[in-house]
Amino acid sequence: SGQHDSRRRRPRIPVWLRTPHGVFLLGVLLLGIAGTVPLAMEIGQPFGGYASTVFMSPLTSPGVIISEETPVWWPIYWEQPALENSSLILTIDGQPTRMLDSGAYFEQLAANGRKYVTLEIHHVREDRTSKIKVPVLRFKLTHFLEIKLPDLITGLSLWLMALVVLRARPQEPLNQVFAVAAATVAAQRWLEAHTLWLEFKPYEVLLEVLLMAVAGLVGPVLFHFSLLFPTRIRPWPRRLVIGVYILGGVNFVLLSLSRVPAVRRWPEPFQTNALNTSDLSYRMALLIYLVAMLIMLWRLVWHIIDRRHSRRQRRIAGIVTLSLLVAAPMILTAADSIIPG
Repeated sequence: SGQHDSRRRRPRIPVWLRTPHGVFLLGVLLLGIAGTVPLAMEIGQPFGGYASTVFMSPLTSPGVIISEETPVWWPIYWEQPALENSSLILTIDGQPTRMLDSGAYFEQLAANGRKYVTLEIHHVREDRTSKIKVPVLRFKLTHFLEIKLPDLITGLSLWLMALVVLRARPQEPLNQVFAVAAATVAAQRWLEAHTLWLEFKPYEVLLEVLLMAVAGLVGPVLFHFSLLFPTRIRPWPRRLVIGVYILGGVNFVLLSLSRVPAVRRWPEPFQTNALNTSDLSYRMALLIYLVAMLIMLWRLVWHIIDRRHSRRQRRIAGIVTLSLLVAAPMILTAADSIIPG
């Protein structure tokens, strides 16, 4: 009787967590923490009123680029006329940014009492350079929230949506794939801005490789979901789905090339060829994502038109179609990234 009571009191693992998809959701949550803590630890450090990254398109470009997560009201954008998102930072006080530990340099500036720093900017669209001055500031909690909070909220919303759907029917393929798709996008948002100075420090490289794994996975998972929703396509194209997942894996490997410091030390033309290949794989990853969105939109519209489906099914398809159309500007932005020039 005592053994029976002990067995009954033993906590049971939820059904959804006993599936590979539930473990994946838990792993994504840990990734979110890993992508947030490094940036939080930079609170109190001096910086120039911007976040930057060495990873841009094309990867062979000189200098570093201002991260897209940099709010438009931060000092770097006070310059008139305002800088474009594609502008490159070539030097800081005359020192090439590609050869500089920006965080350590700003620490030195603050210790010496410097109030401003000079940046050399290359305006890509106008093909000209200019010099601007930005203040040396302390990275405060408000800065952290301005750069990270939107992604934290978006990622948490997607992760909770994935959890709710998976818990509802943990053995249903449609729910499983949707949960993985939503959690993958959540991981992408959580890992996007994990440091002020994205250079080649070991933990930065690790987080970037994980981000590239997410980038390689998100398109195939959405493609998989587009064949299951609103109804499972028949006959099931098993080989095609496997092929798309393999292509996503290849994209992950090629995307990761640009994040490995050793590649930047390869002799020419091997280094340039590797970085150009990584650029192409980025476009391929976006292409898979766009194809998945188009297939889903086409299947939804057909679902609405086809009178064999019930009014309720057509209404649900209409609501989802409207949501995709509302998100069209974001989808078209991804398409713009694929088109050269």
